[in-house]
Amino acid sequence: MTATIGETTVLTATITTSEETEVNTGRVYFKVNGKILRDTDTGRILYADVTDGTATLDYQVPKTWNEETTIEAVFSGNDELPQVTSNTVNPTIATPETHEAEFAVADVTDTAGSEVTITVTTKNLDDGKVVLKVNGKTVKVDDGKLYAKVTGDLVIFTYTVPKTLKAGDYVIKVVYTSGATKLGVEGRLVVV
Repeated sequence: MTATIGETTVLTATITTSEETEVNTGRVYFKVNGKILRDTDTGRILYADVTDGTATLDYQVPKTWNEETTIEAVFSGNDELPQVTSNTVNPTIATPETHEAEFAVADVTDTAGSEVTITVTTKNLDDGKVVLKVNGKTVKVDDGKLYAKVTGDLVIFTYTVPKTLKAGDYVIKVVYTSGATKLGVEGRLVVV
């Protein structure tokens, strides 16, 4: 059995008799690390009904599960069969894919008086705002605002290099904000 942290997994118990007859009544509950699984809101035991010899329970895998985790199924019994506990199983635990945020600004080289495109990478950053400053001055976006809304993996700014800038390196500073999250990166504008 493989279970992924934070995702729903299906716990399955197969109930058979020594005569291989199909079991269609009774319930199963599961124990993880010796503790019975319960509803987090009500505290009630989570039962799975037996149908066609199988009982299944959808369960959200908590962060506490690891390779040491043990799972047992307990058949509560019925009119014909006594209570029975399964063998212990150690699930294989997988961690979900993380989509790390990527926030960067590309360096730019051009001459004074030219129009340059400054590209800001905002991969896996949604619903925030980006402010761009070149040599300490905020660059307005096309609609005249002092920030650009993040809507994809890239935010593009068009900047006219002032004719008064002498050859050299100038700081490009970019700040991303969304709620309490604030990220900052720097790049450089090289005027040749």
